Amino acid sequence: MVCGSKDDVIIDPHALKGWLNWLKEGDVFWECPQGPHFFHYFYPQQVGRKIIKFWQALPLNESNITSGLVA
Repeated sequence: MVCGSKDDVIIDPHALKGWLNWLKEGDVFWECPQGPHFFHYFYPQQVGRKIIKFWQALPLNESNITSGLVA
């Protein structure tokens, strides 16, 4: 999962979108529609919902459990 903000003044939007070339099936790219570099601080509920949705979409298998991805 790659997250960023459309209004980020530190991470260039083109640099953030550079991650798109590396994503695999099931990976998620999400841009918070508002917020500065610390969008996760200013919009914790919105970010949290996206992270939980991503986690819930992960397949439940033995390797996820033993690696600590699933508590």
